[in-house]
Amino acid sequence: GFVDKYGALLEVRGKGLMLGLVCEGEAKELVEAFKGQGLLTLTAGAHVVRFLPPLTLGEDDLEDVVDMISDALGSVYGE
Repeated sequence: GFVDKYGALLEVRGKGLMLGLVCEGEAKELVEAFKGQGLLTLTAGAHVVRFLPPLTLGEDDLEDVVDMISDALGSVYGE
């Protein structure tokens, strides 16, 4: 997963579709990178990015979201 790939990501926590991505640096940087990919996220504290996708999210959409997350993380943390 992404946490295993990037050392600056500490954990994913949450329940159902409401997830938080905990990072070492400022979450705002990741929120901006996700926004650049067309993915809207929020900060939930200084070091947590909150994902709140709609309940109507389809499997095809989910694959696109994973690609957006991957591209954004690559742009912030490198590959």
